[in-house]
Amino acid sequence: SALAPYCVLLLVPLMGRMSDPDLNIRGAATKAFASLVPLLPLARGTTPPEELTQKQKERSTKDGEFLEALLDNSKIEDFKLPFKCSRTLRPYQQDGVNWLAFLRRFKLHGALADDMGLGKTLQSTCILAATTIERKQAGKKNLPHLVICPTTLVGHWAYEISQYVDSDVLRPLEYQGAPGDRVAMQKHFSKYDVVIMSYESVRADEDTLGKFDWCYCVLDEGHAIRNPKSRITQAVKAVRAEHRLLLSGTPIQNDVVELWSLFDFLMPGFLGTEKEFKATYGIAAARSAAAKKGGGLSEQGALATGALHKQVMPFVMRRTKDQVLKDLPPKIIQDVYVDLTEAQRKMYDSFESSEAKNQAVNAIQSGGGAEGAAQHVFQTLQYLR
Repeated sequence: SALAPYCVLLLVPLMGRMSDPDLNIRGAATKAFASLVPLLPLARGTTPPEELTQKQKERSTKDGEFLEALLDNSKIEDFKLPFKCSRTLRPYQQDGVNWLAFLRRFKLHGALADDMGLGKTLQSTCILAATTIERKQAGKKNLPHLVICPTTLVGHWAYEISQYVDSDVLRPLEYQGAPGDRVAMQKHFSKYDVVIMSYESVRADEDTLGKFDWCYCVLDEGHAIRNPKSRITQAVKAVRAEHRLLLSGTPIQNDVVELWSLFDFLMPGFLGTEKEFKATYGIAAARSAAAKKGGGLSEQGALATGALHKQVMPFVMRRTKDQVLKDLPPKIIQDVYVDLTEAQRKMYDSFESSEAKNQAVNAIQSGGGAEGAAQHVFQTLQYLR
């Protein structure tokens, strides 16, 4: 706590070293930054120590304003989009874009963890388009953005981008198809502003994609990299990008340790090594979960959870639908009835009279064990699929 009055003076210079090309410097700066961030709440509202020089006091005050915005995103200045967006941003979406622009300005990375349906794609598209335009205006080298998402969303991302911004602002490329087709597409990356690919494509083409540099790397459904040992996670973390953004409505699905893998993509070293993180938070979280079942929260679990929250809070923006209900339009529900095609109807009728269906029904009606019944049910679903 004795460091609290000085942490404001130390944090901003450390941020500049967190992107240093030397791995040792980057790692040391990130660990020091991670140790100082939890002290920020203690430093709020305090005057600079008397022993500082006048120049240091001025910088401490200026940096304090920046760090205050890091802790409280409502104090971040509005970011004016340098292009015409086809959608009017709702107040909470404008706050999200402000936050993303703030992180970008100071070369920080974060996770946008809004509930599903609150416009994570729109907010991300806005910061990608703004960055592309600003880089062109500044005469900087054209670096395309990379969006990595589930296979089923590759086309959706391209469609959404085309709905929000004109093609002369962002030109999307859907990177998919046979291996040979994908390799041929790599020659044309520089002609596009956004390259959209699936997690499977990143894993399959890891060797050839490793030679490209990107401006933004955006992970949609970013909890896909929650397992640090999976090949997909390792391939994604090998991507070289100036800015990294993770989108997920459910950043933690099963275990708090999953958060380590997500931040290892955003800011490697920020939460220490995986072993250190598990030793600090894994056991405490397990004891805390056990205490919850008994109706209470263990003191160790509460302290560990609180410390982790303070550390990651500035780099995660989370809004639920309840919080922004006033900004949302009325819900419109439409029931659309879809008839089976002739081929589907024939296959369904064939299954109705098949032995597979009779076996599934008999297994359920006879009550011959949950496992046996479940096996037949899954076989039935697979057949219909």
